[in-house]
Order: sequence, then structure tokens, then C-alpha cells
Amino acid sequence: MDITFQQKKDYKFSGVKTSLLLSVYIKNTTEEINLCFDSIHKQKILPDEIIFIIDGPVENSVSTEIKKWCEFLPLKVFKLNENMGLAHALNYGMKLCTNDWVFRMDIDDICATDRFSKQIEIINSKTDVDILGGNILCFETFPNFFSGRTVPTSFKDIKRYMKFRNPLNHSSVFFNRKKIIDIGGYPNARLGQDYLLWINAIKNGLKILNIDDVLVFMKVDKNIYSRRGLRNFKYDSYPYISMYKNKITNFFELLIGLFLRLAYCTYCSIRSIFYS
Repeated sequence: MDITFQQKKDYKFSGVKTSLLLSVYIKNTTEEINLCFDSIHKQKILPDEIIFIIDGPVENSVSTEIKKWCEFLPLKVFKLNENMGLAHALNYGMKLCTNDWVFRMDIDDICATDRFSKQIEIINSKTDVDILGGNILCFETFPNFFSGRTVPTSFKDIKRYMKFRNPLNHSSVFFNRKKIIDIGGYPNARLGQDYLLWINAIKNGLKILNIDDVLVFMKVDKNIYSRRGLRNFKYDSYPYISMYKNKITNFFELLIGLFLRLAYCTYCSIRSIFYS
């Protein structure tokens, strides 16, 4: 998809001071960056700043593309000398954000129309929410969507759902930065850093809600099934064990959660054979 660079337009910034936190690493492409930034550029309301972490070495073409977008978006670019992983990059980036509220998405994701304004509107109308997410649609080649993920909206349903599945789509979240930092930020886990973070958030009394609306289009590549297969079941089990240790679930709920995850990992392993 070709991106046409336009002159800076007169963006509307919200009354709530916000940041957008993004990271890029060696496997990301210029096409992904352009699609992501173009979707941000088309929003009616922009974050006041975009904290962009380059997690280790990247291709020269990627660095060049990022520099181009600095002319059109409120980008603040920071580079780590070596790849430290997503959790480290996001925790580092959170400390660099200067605003109370932070949007999250991945560099290969695409914002739905008015994503930022929809979430800001909820934050402006509610004082008892600390993390706000929404639904996603998945694509391999944009805009050909092949699936989606709908999550529960009420706090009560989110707590119930969390016992067995991740209750938030990470790329859609908008959170209170100080409260996330106060509970330790993203845990340094190999997988499921976001799931573990939501568990810790609820354990520490934070309020989570979801919007019943598609906020982000998430890229799913051909390697997704192998990444979610049986080889990673050990790491996928950590959130369920964490909930049991923190008395969020009982032993029976732990077994159900592990069984459901094992079944899903088995399905992904089998699917990866035919999808590769």
C-alpha cells in the first residue's frame, strides 16, 4: 500500500493530556510502519506525544521511514543499543511519557477510525477506570479481515473472563500511566506480559473496562500458530499459576484454565503444520 505524505494538518488535541507508546524491532518492516503511522495521521484527535522506542538495531530503511514521519506526527524517538524485549522497551518508554494517560498499540497494528477520540470520551465521562480496552479485527493482508476478538465490557465480566482467557486486547488499551508504574509495570516474562499485568492490576485494585467497539486492526502473520503452539505452553501457563497463587482462582479453576490453554496450544501446533 502506497502512503502519500501530506502537509501537517491542524490536529485537534484532547483536553486529556495523552501519550502513545510504540516500539519497533528488527523484524518490523517499512510497510508496517507506514500503515500504522498513516492510521494515526488520519485520526481526528492525536495524542500529545508519541513515544517511539527502537528496540535494538533495525534496518536502515526503517530508520529512514521513521525520520520521514517525524515531520507529520509528534514523534519522540529513543533507541536502545540492543534488543531488550517488549516488556523492557515498554517499561522504558512509560518512564519517558510525560502525560498521565497512555495509548498502546504495536507498530504492525492499524488504528480504527476515531480510536483515540472514542477512548478519551470514555475517560472524560468516567472517573473510576484505570485501564480501557476494546475489540479488534485481525488481518494478514490489510484490509482483508479473517477473524476478530470481542472482549467483555463490564468490570464484573472482565474479572470472571480473566480466570480463563486474557480479558483485554493489548493493542487497544489506554491506561493510567502512574498507576501502572506504581504496580511495577510490565513483568519481564517471555510471553503473556500483558495478561500478567492485568492480573496484577486487578490484584492491586485497579478498574478495567472495555468498549464494545473495534478500536484496532491487528496484523496476524503466518507464524502465529507456531508461536502459540505447544512449545510455549510452559510460558502460557504462568498467568493461570499467578492467579492461583494470588487467590484469584481456586484449584478447580486453575485446572480448567490450564486445560483450555493446553487445548488451544495443541490446536495451534496442529494448525501450524498446514499453515506453514
